[in-house]
Amino acid sequence: MLDFHSNKHETWFLWLLKGLMVVGFLVMLGRLTDLQVIRGTYYKSLAEDNRVRRIPILAPRGIIFARNDEVLVESRKEDEKKGRDGHDIIINWSRDYILGI
Repeated sequence: MLDFHSNKHETWFLWLLKGLMVVGFLVMLGRLTDLQVIRGTYYKSLAEDNRVRRIPILAPRGIIFARNDEVLVESRKEDEKKGRDGHDIIINWSRDYILGI
């Protein structure tokens, strides 16, 4: 009758575990080499293109009226350009102080 404490069974079981560990280590080492050495430049270019760009969005304040419905200040577009999708991107707003304040 075989049990787990016999020497022959224990040596085969230990060799099997050692072999599985070596094979697993070699698979991980091969994958690491594939990601870092072989495809490293590809993943670096993906990371460079995946940056978050900060684009300031300037908020126009609209027209400010006085008590008598006189226009005190109004906003106008200073610079604009076309975006990728064809929409206008306003780069800079300026304020017109009509009463010279």
